[in-house]
Amino acid sequence: MILPYVLERIYMVSFKINNSGLYDAILILIDDVAYSFFHINYAGSFYLFLISSKRFRRQVKYAFIQKFWEIYCTRRKHQNQVFPITQSCISEDDF
Repeated sequence: MILPYVLERIYMVSFKINNSGLYDAILILIDDVAYSFFHINYAGSFYLFLISSKRFRRQVKYAFIQKFWEIYCTRRKHQNQVFPITQSCISEDDF
């Protein structure tokens, strides 16, 4: 699965001939497709295992919901504090 990505990167570095906007857009599209093929192996395995394994679903649910929710709540709790704002007077016109 890494071969399309490597070939596309070699082509982009070696054969940059035309500098038009359309040419750059086509190269970006090819880059995105190759990047997707590069990562589909890992993402596909994750989603297939998520669908097929009940225990893995529970572990993912525990990790995403309970662990990350605890981290989010503890950060949020500390952000809800009130601090006094100190102002300094530069001149008498500030009053």
